[in-house]
Amino acid sequence: MKKTREYGVNDLPGHCKKKSGGSAYSTWLAMLARCYSGRYKAYEGCTVCEDWLLFSNFKRFYDEFWRDGFELDKDILIPGNKVYSPSTCIYVPRKINGFVISNSSRMGKYPTGVYYNKRDKAFIATIMDGRKSRYIGSFDNPMSAHMAWHARKVEQTIALKKECDEVSPILFERLMVKVMSMRIAE
Repeated sequence: MKKTREYGVNDLPGHCKKKSGGSAYSTWLAMLARCYSGRYKAYEGCTVCEDWLLFSNFKRFYDEFWRDGFELDKDILIPGNKVYSPSTCIYVPRKINGFVISNSSRMGKYPTGVYYNKRDKAFIATIMDGRKSRYIGSFDNPMSAHMAWHARKVEQTIALKKECDEVSPILFERLMVKVMSMRIAE
């Protein structure tokens, strides 16, 4: 059997074409690349469990849980998790997966959801609503802006409850835990 990405083993060599499991294979390769290629700073320290280094084991999970428009997530169930495994991962709709991505690296020195507007000399809170950035308000300090952002994020999470419940009975609770962990302590 041939090693893939220097870590994984494709023990189903006929399953790397689109018609015979190519999407599972592409997902598996992308997961390995995120963890082991060194190209993805956000995934430093992430690993794949021993079982999923064998493609057939990953494909069983994929075949059971993947649905069209769903993405593999490793840290909604366990915030901060760095291991891809059947007990730590879940397939979720793309909009839920993107919903909890922290954009703190783009915010610079300010908390998530906040930037400083030099012209107005104010801290602005914005939030993503689908693909659009929505203005929340203007504040005197970054913490007030962040708290407004976080309150709106909680509202958005509550609005996703029905969709979460359709995926898994624990998804909404875990999503809420993740969103609560995004709040910076005062």
